[in-house]
Amino acid sequence: MKENEKKENKSEEKKSPDPKSEVKKTTGTIVINERKDLRYFIKQHPVGRIGSIVEAGRGGARIEKLGKKEIDEKHLDVIINFNKRGAAVVWQDEKNIGLKFDEPINNFLFFKSNTLCILSISFHPINKQPLDLPEKISLFENVVYILFINLFSELEKSDVDIYKVEALINDITGKCADISPEKGQVMVKITSPDDNGRDRHKPFNLKDFLLTKANSAEAAAKVKIIDAGTAIRRLGRDKARAIAGAFYNETVAAMDIRIKEFDNFHAFNVFKLVTIKQFMIYFNLQGYHDKKGAGILLFCYETAGLPSMLEKYAVLRKYYTGPMNLYSELTRMYETLYMGKDMLTIDNEIFKGLRDLDLSLADGYFLAHMNLNPHYNLPSDIEITLEKNALIYSYMVFLVFLAARYIMDRDVESGAILFKRLQKRTGMKSGKAVTFINSLARYVQGILKRMGVNDIVNPVAFPTFSYNIDELMPTTELHCSFFLDTIKSLQSSNIKRLAIRYEDEQYTHFTLNKLLDSPTIGLDKLSYCIIPCGNVAKKVFSIEDVAFFDILVFKNIDRLPPSLAGDFVKIWEDFEGRIIVTFSVLKFLDFENEALYKFLRKNIIDFPSYITNSELYENMIDHAVNSVIPLVEKIAFRQNEQFLSIARAKKADFIKGFYSMDYIKTDLLQRFIMMIDEEEIQSEIESSEAEIEEGSETKDSLEQEQSKMQRNRFSM
Repeated sequence: MKENEKKENKSEEKKSPDPKSEVKKTTGTIVINERKDLRYFIKQHPVGRIGSIVEAGRGGARIEKLGKKEIDEKHLDVIINFNKRGAAVVWQDEKNIGLKFDEPINNFLFFKSNTLCILSISFHPINKQPLDLPEKISLFENVVYILFINLFSELEKSDVDIYKVEALINDITGKCADISPEKGQVMVKITSPDDNGRDRHKPFNLKDFLLTKANSAEAAAKVKIIDAGTAIRRLGRDKARAIAGAFYNETVAAMDIRIKEFDNFHAFNVFKLVTIKQFMIYFNLQGYHDKKGAGILLFCYETAGLPSMLEKYAVLRKYYTGPMNLYSELTRMYETLYMGKDMLTIDNEIFKGLRDLDLSLADGYFLAHMNLNPHYNLPSDIEITLEKNALIYSYMVFLVFLAARYIMDRDVESGAILFKRLQKRTGMKSGKAVTFINSLARYVQGILKRMGVNDIVNPVAFPTFSYNIDELMPTTELHCSFFLDTIKSLQSSNIKRLAIRYEDEQYTHFTLNKLLDSPTIGLDKLSYCIIPCGNVAKKVFSIEDVAFFDILVFKNIDRLPPSLAGDFVKIWEDFEGRIIVTFSVLKFLDFENEALYKFLRKNIIDFPSYITNSELYENMIDHAVNSVIPLVEKIAFRQNEQFLSIARAKKADFIKGFYSMDYIKTDLLQRFIMMIDEEEIQSEIESSEAEIEEGSETKDSLEQEQSKMQRNRFSM
């Protein structure tokens, strides 16, 4: 009789649940999560003779047994937080017991104080003297530089638009005439050579120079030319280009607008401008409009603040060598640690100071950085308005980022992503896309020649690239396999909504980005937009604003302003594409925001946990450590090998605990910056000692100098 009862008990009890069993098909959709409550990993909490809670939710818990002996009871009394609680045994195996509580645990403090969490870190600038931008940054050089690139771009075309060229010449002339030292801008004066090559020492402008040439004895007709358009027709395209080139080389070329360590800096700027203008031709057909060219100007201003930054922090110069580093999320971390703000914060300050320019597109520029690096957190003082034009602009800028990284730095991964995305949005097949990009490269090379610049832009081949997902997470592990299968299902019509709960914000969004770009997953041709909910302004948005995209990712959905909850619900219900939202385990959504939790509950999936998956955790550590090393190698200093040794040692320390990717990168970058500081101090001391030997200093002054250097050291 007892044996029969045992068999019945065993048949009623379930084994440890398979994550995949949480998937349930319903009419036309898939319910991702059948659990009624969110689960939390708990610091071992003894519950009596049977063992300790290691995982719990409001309605149930997983108990780690003290021994392998099977529990015969169907119902148990357990002690939780000093209170007796009844619970039914719903499954068990050799190590664990699954319980369903008779009454739910509604004590939020129990979960808040007992939930296991990984260690993250907050940014604290190491430099005691953060960067303060001048009250006014002169953008005159940038404006004229951009106008000349536009001018050469138009003159490079076989079918020159005379009206556009005339407008650009008048604009350049106006900018040169409308400057004065009193405004804190650069006074540009060049001399007009007479027929014998002698300088007349007379200020002049491009329009006057063209008119003089067009009305010269060699070119003149009976009627005097008084406008730039007619002058260009008289001179012809080739001669007009030569005259504009001569003017450029005596004015803008003399200005110090180059970041000296940046390889092919002029080529990079020309390529950006030419490429985004070409993309606009395609995206204008999809609802984008920008009659005043604000999008081009904003994009070209992105490096306007770097000279001030690099002047103060010379050690940063060696790192800004190309678009790969310029657009890196790690660079933003490095800048923030070093000087208290990053390049996008500086850009935001510059954009706000611009006059007579539609700044709504600035939001799109910042969103483009989120598309490129979803694991990056925008500075809190940057507000984003979700408006259609800015959102489409963000995708164009994102594609230009990819194109620049491929063309200028030969990053094959960026090239592969670019051509896949182009195929979907422009209809270009792979061969045509390569031809298109290479035609831009040749076009840029022609403009550079007119500018008298020796930078080189070489053509590219179609990139061959594949990302091994096993480097992100162990694909054979049960929870990882379930997570990947669920993401793959987004390409089908069954799953269109997903809510990802994470422990490690940075690594989760880094991984999600890789999966969206992976051919293995199948979403790599679809357009997407990463929306940082914590930066969204309290302004209404609608489905028409986001309809351009195939995938919307609401990063940290719990941070969306409450006033926009209704807008989000409408988009969730009516948007035809896919929607992914993310939120942190430590937001305790089921307690702190029950309305949002109930709305998302059936679509929630947990990103695999480091706590139960050591291989995933080690993969993350490998990536975090390896991502910092190229930065160290780029900025050459004498302690290079010493840092690499420290990084390897720290890697062993990280494995012993649970740290976020953000923590690991920040920890290593802090150590790196400290070592740079020590090297610079030592270098200055050695320089002073050398001067002493030459008799230019005294011993006392050296000691004073050393003392001063030590006082100015960075602090952790």
